[in-house]
Amino acid sequence: MTLSELRQRCATGVALWHRFMQMPYTVVFGLVGGVVVSYYAQPYEWYDGLFPVVRMEVDVVGRDANSITLHLVGDKKRSCEPKHIDAFGRVGNMLHDINIARQDVQDTLTAKPLGRHDFGIWRVWPSGGERVVLVYILYDCDGRIVPTKVAEVAL
Repeated sequence: MTLSELRQRCATGVALWHRFMQMPYTVVFGLVGGVVVSYYAQPYEWYDGLFPVVRMEVDVVGRDANSITLHLVGDKKRSCEPKHIDAFGRVGNMLHDINIARQDVQDTLTAKPLGRHDFGIWRVWPSGGERVVLVYILYDCDGRIVPTKVAEVAL
């Protein structure tokens, strides 16, 4: 690069900087907008909502006075490792932990390849008074824990 090319590039950069600084409201709106969007709009939550780890189909295969039995079948869409399964009962607007256990085989949350899978038969037994049962699987997606709702069943 010659000295004259370097001077011309510097002059162009300085001209762009001056032009940019003549628009102070653009800078202010850009900074404020960026802070607001990054604070209120969690991009990972949007991504996880649009592209869940699994899309599950739930069949209620049994129901008695104390429990509900669910058959989970679904399509695994992302390469994430399952870490834990949780069940919650909803009483009004409050969620609380309830019991869940796999019935067909020993409970093993092993990583599955992408594609359609039978996730098994699960028994969920509420503690009483629940109107809705929710089941979540917590996945580890590249070091980030992603809770994925796999079932929501009204009692």
